[in-house]
Amino acid sequence: MTNQEMDGLISDVSFVVHDLTRTAFAKIDEYLREFGLVRTHASILRLLKISSEMSMTDLSDKLQVTKQNITQLIDKLEKLGYVERSRASNDRRIILIRLSSAGEEFVDNYVKKFYNYFSKLFSKLEPEDLNQFQSDISSLKQILSKLKED
Repeated sequence: MTNQEMDGLISDVSFVVHDLTRTAFAKIDEYLREFGLVRTHASILRLLKISSEMSMTDLSDKLQVTKQNITQLIDKLEKLGYVERSRASNDRRIILIRLSSAGEEFVDNYVKKFYNYFSKLFSKLEPEDLNQFQSDISSLKQILSKLKED
């Protein structure tokens, strides 16, 4: 591949990734603003849905935010009733965070809302375009896995 072709490829990838994330994040941000939340709050809630319970340190590490920042984020989620704090039974210094029932419900609604949004969005495509898009996504996933092997 020539330098000019590489420049074009890098530009195309950058544009597509930016446009896709901008479109998705705009909708996500709009929804979260209704609840006074930001994407990091949503990331915390989704992680807790998958992991059931995590320490403040683990959340901080996983999301790559400072411990001070994770504390502020958790404070807000706790105030809204979406998470609960407890101390680890084997080490009282460790604070564990888990979803409350309201948090579980919020995550379920959040996931449903975006599933419906993207379903509606993709329903605008012709079947052959949707099949091509699915094939392209599959190819991109394979390429990304190769890029991560470094």
